[in-house]
Amino acid sequence: MGYEQMELDVTLSGERELKDNVSLAVEFACHQVAEQSQKTVESNHEGYGIAAEGKTALDSAMKKVSDDMKLFLRILPAGSGEAISAASSLKNSAIEVAFEAVKLAANADRVINDIYKVPAGSGEAISAASSLKNSAIEVAFEAVKLAANADRVINDIYKVAQSESTPIEEYLEDQDEEFEEAEEQEPEEAEEMQEENEDE
Repeated sequence: MGYEQMELDVTLSGERELKDNVSLAVEFACHQVAEQSQKTVESNHEGYGIAAEGKTALDSAMKKVSDDMKLFLRILPAGSGEAISAASSLKNSAIEVAFEAVKLAANADRVINDIYKVPAGSGEAISAASSLKNSAIEVAFEAVKLAANADRVINDIYKVAQSESTPIEEYLEDQDEEFEEAEEQEPEEAEEMQEENEDE
């Protein structure tokens, strides 16, 4: 087995674990929404209204991710501090998308369960809500991946920035070198240099 295949296997395994964790979060949210819901969804129209409200919130969160990506693109030539700030904003926006997607999936699950219990419930509405739930889970998964990658970018850029010297550090380093040269000089040479500097 080659290195590339091992790397692919590790990546796929990591993605499966991440997907499992997102699924657990969705299941938790489904139970939470079911427990907190005070009214049963009694019609297809009501179910659509709940889904539309969730999608509006999700769209708003996704727009923020898009805006943060545009900001990140604009600051590419800037310093690492701006990049860390942009990646941090992107991470927060991605977390918000994941939250809204999980909420949407949980509400779609509520619609499925409630409409199934109603005699006038529509099979098409149940199928549409099920499809919406699956799509929301996929969005949540991708948003969590984006947040994790943004976090990695933040940490990596921070490490690189810590290893780079700032202009003031470079200046001080040059000053230290001049002081070291002065200390290594013979007293007569130092006096001559000082006299030359005074003459200038």
